[in-house]
Amino acid sequence: MKKIGLVCMGVLACVTLTACNNSRHDSIKNSTSSEVVSSSSVSQAKTESNESTSSSKSTADETLDNLKPEQVASAVLVAGTDHSAWENLKESCLNGDGDLKVSLENGVGVTQPGTGMYYLLSLDGERAGMINGYTISQDGKTIYLYSEGEPGSAERTVAPFKTLSADKIIQIAQNNSDAKQIASNVYIEG
Repeated sequence: MKKIGLVCMGVLACVTLTACNNSRHDSIKNSTSSEVVSSSSVSQAKTESNESTSSSKSTADETLDNLKPEQVASAVLVAGTDHSAWENLKESCLNGDGDLKVSLENGVGVTQPGTGMYYLLSLDGERAGMINGYTISQDGKTIYLYSEGEPGSAERTVAPFKTLSADKIIQIAQNNSDAKQIASNVYIEG
């Protein structure tokens, strides 16, 4: 009877040790599996974060300098079409009446001289009695649009009728079909 009790106790000890060992093995296996899932999640989160950073970086890196001058001029023209003189100029460019000519002028009397360069817009050099143009701020982030009848005096200061962000001009240059069409027929004189 003692032998049977000892054998039973030995078998019981083996079963207990085996159960504990299996439990420990499952625990390690689950822990490792958890770590794999965790590290996979972290890796995915890092990748998504990097993609987000790189997409916001590419938007932030876009400036007017990344566009051709013809693209900037045509996008500015399209953006200013809520002014009737600018609308007429845009329609004439699109209808084949002439090409957009941009003349670079210094020292024009405007309230926002920016870099000091004034971009005068006309249809093949004909202004139809209007002075339409724009300036760009020193930091390149703001565009000021101007329109006035030709003045009788050189002593004048003109305020912009519209102010736009460079981001808006970039968006128009890249996505607006009228701006793209006009850009292909821009002549810059400077």
